[in-house]
Amino acid sequence: MKVMENVVGRNMASMVHQLKSELEKSVECTEDKMEHKMKKFEKMMRTAATTSPCNVITPHSTIQPPTYDGQTPWSSYKKQFEAAATTNLWEEEQKATALVIALRGAALEILQTLSEENTVP
Repeated sequence: MKVMENVVGRNMASMVHQLKSELEKSVECTEDKMEHKMKKFEKMMRTAATTSPCNVITPHSTIQPPTYDGQTPWSSYKKQFEAAATTNLWEEEQKATALVIALRGAALEILQTLSEENTVP
């Protein structure tokens, strides 16, 4: 019985050693693959950074255009409004909506005289 236990024990030790070796090889292989993929990724990132410019949009607070009541010159107000629109990255429809919201007094009254086709919904 002892002989059999010794044989089983040696076989188990051998199998454990073999599994350990296979596992180590597998881990090394995986590490090599990961290292290769990381190098490839880093190269792609360097290439992308130098060849293709991209616009990064970062969150920022909205710049509100000043109100317009018709008392100040339109050209002065328009410059301020366009600066806010550019900073806020507004599309045309957003600009139109912001302008309607900014109107006060006589300027707002003129808006009431426009047909519905010419106003923002």
